[in-house]
Amino acid sequence: MNDWKVKKFTSLIEINPSLKADTQQQYEYIEMKDLSPGFRWVYPSDYRKLKGGARFEEGDTLFARITPCLENGKICQVKNLRQNTGFGSTEFLVFRNIEDVSHKDFVYYLASSPLIRKFAENKMVGTSGRQRVNKDVFENLEIPLPPLPTQHRIAEILGALDDKIELNLQMNKTLEEMAMRLYKHWFVDCPEKTQIPVENYITLNPRLSLQKRVVAKHVEMKAIPENESGVRYYSFREFKGGAKFQNNDTIFARITPCLENGKTAFVDFLDQNEVGFGSTEFLIMRAKDKVSPFWVYCLARDNAFRKHAISTMVGTSGRQRVQNKPLLDYQVMDIDSREMDRFSSKVKPYFGLIRNNNVENDTLVKTRDYLLPKLISGEIEVKTAESTIKEVL
Repeated sequence: MNDWKVKKFTSLIEINPSLKADTQQQYEYIEMKDLSPGFRWVYPSDYRKLKGGARFEEGDTLFARITPCLENGKICQVKNLRQNTGFGSTEFLVFRNIEDVSHKDFVYYLASSPLIRKFAENKMVGTSGRQRVNKDVFENLEIPLPPLPTQHRIAEILGALDDKIELNLQMNKTLEEMAMRLYKHWFVDCPEKTQIPVENYITLNPRLSLQKRVVAKHVEMKAIPENESGVRYYSFREFKGGAKFQNNDTIFARITPCLENGKTAFVDFLDQNEVGFGSTEFLIMRAKDKVSPFWVYCLARDNAFRKHAISTMVGTSGRQRVQNKPLLDYQVMDIDSREMDRFSSKVKPYFGLIRNNNVENDTLVKTRDYLLPKLISGEIEVKTAESTIKEVL
């Protein structure tokens, strides 16, 4: 670390850099919900006419400045901007590297590190539930900065782990799309078939035993993905209440906006007969006897079913929830048990591969999160980290 220098944060990173753009033109747009905590890249989700909001370029880092998004780790690097210019939420701070001083990929990892995140969280101001960190608090922050070649090597080490995580996620997306295509072809695109209530196929919130104060695997709402099957992470907590589930159950968010955003997951991370629990805002969908649990998950991802679920929601604005009985009235095709078995045997290998990729990603994430603060602070040497990731990869 002899060649590291203590620098002002704002001398190596430009915050909310100015960017010329045509207000009469449409640009790619990134919403707060597009950022996934713990995952490096964020992709544009929409085209919109340029109005107010944060403006950014390819490779810039978006840093959520509002609670709870900052605490949840919504910090991502922009990728795949076709026009090299985009805009998004007013609740983003945009971090950009300064040429010949900082490397753009290093900027992302620095912003993601506890060094910057904890500093920002401690500087938040505002009313409860709407606290924000302001741009000017970074003016007086000083950090140790390695020379550019070292920054590049640090970013390459951590980037190799994130690239493998990204590859596994893309594989999972493809596998899930294959399962959904089979599901729709066999069980949706057949309007002439007899329709029966989905209650014949699923049990909502099945009874499970979990004693109070027993420590068990716990899943938060923020750990439920919006467009993939795997639970992002879990922790261990004392059971005091909440939705209980076992392997092969489907977790379905029942509250707005989580349902509309697509929060749904397939449980595959528990041991045999192990019971986990999570948010009271989960509906647990379980396959009845002779029904494939993979069919249940595909049902939960089906747009028509989701629209029906949304139509059953009642409650005050912003706190609306799905109603169980109307949900179970949803009509599905009367499926022969042989067809169900055939479908299950076809897609089971897909879900097995997804599970393997998720297990590998868990190891990769833990390795990255272990190395990140140590590399950013200089606690661990680059050579040591390089040998570590060679073993992991």
